[in-house]
Amino acid sequence: MLGGVVISARDWFWVAGLFLAGFVALLAWGYRHGPLESGVRRACVALRILGVLSLLGCLLEPMATRSRARPGANLLAILADNSAGMQVRDRAESLTRAEVQARLLADGPGGWGDALEENFQVRRYFFDARLHSTRD
Repeated sequence: MLGGVVISARDWFWVAGLFLAGFVALLAWGYRHGPLESGVRRACVALRILGVLSLLGCLLEPMATRSRARPGANLLAILADNSAGMQVRDRAESLTRAEVQARLLADGPGGWGDALEENFQVRRYFFDARLHSTRD
């Protein structure tokens, strides 16, 4: 599923920008002639800006979004014939139709059934005279 980030408090974006600009200006003025070495001074400024950016990020209320299918929009039905005609053995075949079908529908871990269930709500049925729900 694809996702993204949405800023829900867009009205506060300009307030956060003004606050950040003022904060950076005050930091530059305050650390201009400090007693610390220039490397330590730069590290302190960077850490303070990072802290204020994280607080301003909370003010803007970012929200993670993810697209999802509506319930019932992606239903997939798998129907398997279970009638008496499936016990017939075709010419030049060593297996009955039911055995051939069982091999085709066999699903192990990580198989085609798992791949389908990632994108669809899978319902499994077998039918003969009536329709029956099944798990396998």
